[in-house]
Amino acid sequence: MSRGNSSLRPITPNGMELVPLSWTEGEAVGSTLIDWRVRMLINDRLSMIQHYVPGGIETAVSAMMQEKFETFKCSFGSIGMDVPKLFLPIPDLPPGMDFPHAMVQDSKMVVTREELQAVFDDQVGKMCELIDKQLKTVKDNHPMESVSYLILSGGLGSSPYVQSRIRARYEGMGAASPGAKGIRVLLANEPQLTVVHGLVMSRIQSTRGGPEMYSTRMCPVSFGVICREVYNPKKHMGEDVSEDPYDKQKWAEKQINWIIKQGQVVRANTGASQSYRLKLDMGKEREPWRARIVMSTLPPDRLPSSLKRDGAREVAGIETILNPKDMKRKNRHWYNFGREFNRAEFELRVLDGMRSREHDEIEVDWQAVEDRLSQRNTNDRGLGIYRR
Repeated sequence: MSRGNSSLRPITPNGMELVPLSWTEGEAVGSTLIDWRVRMLINDRLSMIQHYVPGGIETAVSAMMQEKFETFKCSFGSIGMDVPKLFLPIPDLPPGMDFPHAMVQDSKMVVTREELQAVFDDQVGKMCELIDKQLKTVKDNHPMESVSYLILSGGLGSSPYVQSRIRARYEGMGAASPGAKGIRVLLANEPQLTVVHGLVMSRIQSTRGGPEMYSTRMCPVSFGVICREVYNPKKHMGEDVSEDPYDKQKWAEKQINWIIKQGQVVRANTGASQSYRLKLDMGKEREPWRARIVMSTLPPDRLPSSLKRDGAREVAGIETILNPKDMKRKNRHWYNFGREFNRAEFELRVLDGMRSREHDEIEVDWQAVEDRLSQRNTNDRGLGIYRR
């Protein structure tokens, strides 16, 4: 389970609206991973006595993870559940059997408080690392802003142990985190239903004429398009250069035009866009062409300008066929010396990962690098995309 985390500032002129102060991160953290770690622990111990376990190890582990363990896990850290050991009965194992090397006592698996705490601490540590990173991002990028509340939600957020650890680190004068000055830690009323409640509230507000509650996004990574740029000796030193057969102009190849950059705030329904041109030989108007999409996690001031620089990797290809009616014939007059061709102008738009009702959907074909190389003839037989 990926546990998301983001810093938001509320603005309320015509209803609740949240503005991101940093991009949303995700980390493999959650109560599901606690279950998995304990399941592996029980499985390893039962494997030592597998000949004594009726019905097989998998069946026994599944039964032992239910009811008693689930109750203990959800109450771990509370005063009433502060016990040194948890005893989990092994299904169908005759009473009175002891296997000290497998931590089995009186036909029950023994899980100590220290063992379970270590599993919880691993998850809490990842949560704190992510929160600290978010607090630092807000402090560095928005020095006039301060974080007032830290809200716990979800299954793991409802854990008494997690709540106590988070409060000890971020709340009050004794907060251990340097970026947690003045923060109050809040618990949602129904932690596991928080996301659902938020979606319903947002929808109700928008249907009543109010703004979208979370209408903007801050991008965690940068996305760009591989294209051609008009050759500039100072900018394109060392780059691959070719002469365009249509206009005899020099163009730098394999350049990256970054449509959207890390940290950029965009509206979810409009995204960010750039305009490009495509040149096609006469008679090839209906042949497909492919736009190659690259991604980078580098800061905006360190983004590579071309594929010859490190820091970007190709992640997708968008294949399409443009409508010939939208193309314009060039070099068609008697006084033009270049060969005749069709020129199309189009826009590539990057949207947040949700469906936009204002734009046609584009199917993105995610492929391995080897698969893309084998299909280069779709796009590389042409001259690629020209940056406008």
